[in-house]
Amino acid sequence: MKNDKRCAFTKGLICITLAGALVLSLFVGIGTVQAYTNHGQIRIDGNNDFTGANGVTGGSGTQGSPYIIDGWEISGALQSYEYAIYITNTTAYFNITDCYLHNIGSGDAIGILLENVTNGVIKNNIIEDCVGYGVYLDDETWDNWVYLNDFLSNNGVPDSGDSQGYDDDTSELTPNYWHKDSHTGGNHWSEHDCDGNPSDDPYDIDGVATNQDLYPYEDTIN
Repeated sequence: MKNDKRCAFTKGLICITLAGALVLSLFVGIGTVQAYTNHGQIRIDGNNDFTGANGVTGGSGTQGSPYIIDGWEISGALQSYEYAIYITNTTAYFNITDCYLHNIGSGDAIGILLENVTNGVIKNNIIEDCVGYGVYLDDETWDNWVYLNDFLSNNGVPDSGDSQGYDDDTSELTPNYWHKDSHTGGNHWSEHDCDGNPSDDPYDIDGVATNQDLYPYEDTIN
C-alpha cells in the first residue's frame, strides 16, 4: 500500500515538473530578443565586394545560395554616417536580414541604399530614426524585394508627410516589390494607419515608380 502511494506521488511530481518546464519554455520563447553584433557602416561596390570584411556572413551569390548580410547592429548615434548599408553595381543574389539599423543622421542619411542593383532581398530588419529614407532604390535598381521589415520614424514621419521608402525604378517587366504575397505581407510603417497583420490598406512609396506596399502590417513584425 505504501509503495502504491509512493508511486502515485512520484508520478504526480514528475507530471508537475514537466508541466512547469513546458510553461517556462513558453515564457522564455515569448521573451526571446534578437541578439545583434555591432558593425560599422557597410559599402559594397560590385559583386567582388561581397566579402566577410564587408559584412557578408554566408552564401555564394547564386539564386539558391544568396550572399547573406545578417545579425548586424549599425548605429550612427556617435558617427557621421550617410548610410548604414550601401550596395551599388551588383547582379549577385543577396539577402539583408535580421539587422538593426538606427540613428543614421548625416545630411539626408539613408538606412539601406541600393544603386544599380538587382536580385536583392531586404527582409526582417528594423530600420529606425534615419534622417532620410529607411530604404532608397535608385532608377537603375530593379527586381528587388523589400518585406517583413519594421520602418520606424524615418524621413521625419509623420510630420514630413513623406514616405519612409523611396523607389525610382520605372521597369515595367521587373519592378521592385515592397511586399511578398497577401499571406506573407509587406512591411510595418510606423505612421501608417491600417487594420490587420497583414492588411489590405496600401502604403505609398515615394519616387517616380509610384510603387506601393500592398499588404502593410498594423503591428511591428520583428
